[in-house]
Amino acid sequence: DANQLYPLSDASYNIGATAVRVKDLYLSGGVYLGGTGAANKLSDFETGTWTPSLVGSTTAGTATFVTGPTGTYTKIGNQVTIYFDWNISAHTGAGALRVNGLPFTQTGVAVGAIMSGNYAFPASRPSLVAYGTGAVMRFYGTGSGVGYVENTLDVSHQINGSLTYRV
Repeated sequence: DANQLYPLSDASYNIGATAVRVKDLYLSGGVYLGGTGAANKLSDFETGTWTPSLVGSTTAGTATFVTGPTGTYTKIGNQVTIYFDWNISAHTGAGALRVNGLPFTQTGVAVGAIMSGNYAFPASRPSLVAYGTGAVMRFYGTGSGVGYVENTLDVSHQINGSLTYRV
């Protein structure tokens, strides 16, 4: 039948071509990539924005921002990658610095990357990593002064980075 919408034999039918592309595809279920097993099914893809909230673990405090805070995310299946950026001039909180407001609650533990445009890291903690668990992201110092970073980031600084985790 000329109006047939399914292939005559396995793996013999293409939807579109290099010069003839399909504009939009609307499905009521998922897409199987590379196989037909449950592990090959992509049933969720989402992008969006989120607003990071900086708080101290002992006293929440208030943050004053020069720019931001901003955040975006991409969720593919059960994996989420968040991106964040802010330039802070002061924070009145006390205790380890935490970031609340993650777009999805994590299962397990995740580690991500941090960049700072103008924060002078102490010699005992020459770099930071994003460390996430549950609905919170924290900053963890590496080096001889390993541990969670207290609110020593109260001075003006810009931080951006990413964290990838499972939900």
